[in-house]
Amino acid sequence: MHPNERMQRYYNYAVKGALGGFLVMKKGVVALKIFKAAPVITMMLSSLAYSFVFGWPFAIGMVGSIFVHEMGHAIALVRYGIPISSMVFIPFMGAAVTSRIDKVHKFTADKDVVVAMAGPVVGGTAATVLAVLGNASDSQLLLSLADWGYTVNLFNMLPIGMLDGGHVAKHLHRMMGVSGLALGGGLMYTGTVTHPIFMLIMLSGAWTTGTRFFGQQKPHPYGSLKNPLAVFAGYLALCAALFAGAAWTKQRLIPAKEMPGYEEKVQKAHDSLGEYGWLMEEDFGYGNDEEQNEDHLVLHKD
Repeated sequence: MHPNERMQRYYNYAVKGALGGFLVMKKGVVALKIFKAAPVITMMLSSLAYSFVFGWPFAIGMVGSIFVHEMGHAIALVRYGIPISSMVFIPFMGAAVTSRIDKVHKFTADKDVVVAMAGPVVGGTAATVLAVLGNASDSQLLLSLADWGYTVNLFNMLPIGMLDGGHVAKHLHRMMGVSGLALGGGLMYTGTVTHPIFMLIMLSGAWTTGTRFFGQQKPHPYGSLKNPLAVFAGYLALCAALFAGAAWTKQRLIPAKEMPGYEEKVQKAHDSLGEYGWLMEEDFGYGNDEEQNEDHLVLHKD
């Protein structure tokens, strides 16, 4: 069996396991909450899962970046007096803060937008800190984590379905949903994003957008934005800042082949991973050529 085919099978198992684990966790989280342990335990499990693919240093950094992003949402929710139930991490899917917005009688569209954008704002700020520190210390690990942080937060700003950008888009013009689906479709068509969960996000976005065009028009339960133009401008500014940060960071990442001991590190990474050494980034939607994937192994597995 070709290494790519073998690892595609392993990846499919991992995704199915994550989905199954999510269903189990929905019931198990109730028990975990008794000990206030849900965030800690699920963070540890996510770090462990990511470590098999990216190595411990990068895995811990990834989970930390996700945690900071979710804390942005949590801080905004608490600021508006909304009860937070828990924060749960799901390997290869991200994390979520569960809240009780239904218990708040005066939740508005403006507050919903602030809560949605708070995650990428705080997450992008954390990525900037990593980028500055990485550049100052010439740390490829910190720069790689910064690049990942910018990319993930920018991805979350896509105006599609359940993504943060989708929560903003539902309060703006319905054509934003169309543009989001077009962007998402382009990412899937070019192979830039291949994660199966993204297909569910696209379906969610298609349903939401289709309802706004063809469904019965009803007032949004949160009302309307006080200044839609200002919200749209803020949305574009945040996307531009995240994109600029990602571009700046990528310019400072050194290609693995230019680093000393490249061949030895690739071989060492493959040997240490055994059959898992052939795991390619394309299975996770980050790249699509073997040369990139060997670079990835050198930077993060050694």
